[in-house]
Amino acid sequence: MTKKILLVDDSATVRSVIRVYLTLTGRSLELLDAEDGERGLRLARLMSVDLILLDVNMSWIDGFELCRAL
Repeated sequence: MTKKILLVDDSATVRSVIRVYLTLTGRSLELLDAEDGERGLRLARLMSVDLILLDVNMSWIDGFELCRAL
């Protein structure tokens, strides 16, 4: 069964590193990206995700606000 993971971080580099690491695990994963908390919130509400990995220090909506909204 494919697991969906949402990566929410304002750093494209961090998202890329996490994506590479998770891909190398060999597990069946669907990875979704969001570059800010607002897009992360929209994706989390639209998609049924199994795990959200997020940065707490982001502009607009930070990680703590995103958790509260979810």
